[in-house]
Amino acid sequence: MVESRPAAAQHERSYDRVAELYDRAYADIRVREAEWQWVAGRLAAAHAELGRRVRVLEIGCGNGALLRALDDNGDIDFAVGVDSSEGMLTRARERSRDRSRLRFGKVNGPDLDVPDNHVDVVISFLSFRYLDWDPVMAEIRRVLAPGGRLWVVDMVEQPVRIRELPILARSAVAHLRTRRQRPQFAHDLATLTNHEEWRNMLQHNPIRAEHEYRWYFGSRFPDRRLQTLTTTRSARVVAFDSGPLAKGQTAPLSYP
Repeated sequence: MVESRPAAAQHERSYDRVAELYDRAYADIRVREAEWQWVAGRLAAAHAELGRRVRVLEIGCGNGALLRALDDNGDIDFAVGVDSSEGMLTRARERSRDRSRLRFGKVNGPDLDVPDNHVDVVISFLSFRYLDWDPVMAEIRRVLAPGGRLWVVDMVEQPVRIRELPILARSAVAHLRTRRQRPQFAHDLATLTNHEEWRNMLQHNPIRAEHEYRWYFGSRFPDRRLQTLTTTRSARVVAFDSGPLAKGQTAPLSYP
């Protein structure tokens, strides 16, 4: 007989056991240069377009590194970071003690403890794969002010296509440059990714295929396109900008 232990399985999905190692490697999210530039550039543009600082919600904020870096740029009015890992939130709060614009909270499931029409931008940075897409999308639409935007950056599975070989080459050069310029990051990242707890956690949190993102965002936002930021031979980082969203609800979808 096979024993069912859902509580233990849920714990294996959490970043709690690798929070210290992750925080050490990604204390500064700007080491992920392409992803950082994509988000930071859009936030600066939103700041200029609105004529005021931007109100931000990050779903899956981890150790808060992205929000701290954005706060450094002076584009944030306030930012709320939510995550399901208490270990990561502890590190986010510790590293952000002197940042009055940032606050962090625990989230369980899709419900967001954020008022209606509260933020201008919702960001999911390397975390969208973990979410229950339809329920969280309804919450995103609820908390966004009219004209607000959703930005998603995530890693997906997709073998490199022939036409993408130039992106593959640029990505490889950027990776080597980062390892050379930031040797401590390269060491800390290797320590994280080779750790048994990290590998175990990834077994419970597999990355999704690119076509899932294209299908989902294409069905929700048919006039918007997924963008490839970096790629390896078998996986890539993609980014999505919903554009300004009118206020409204998102009806659940079903797969054909």
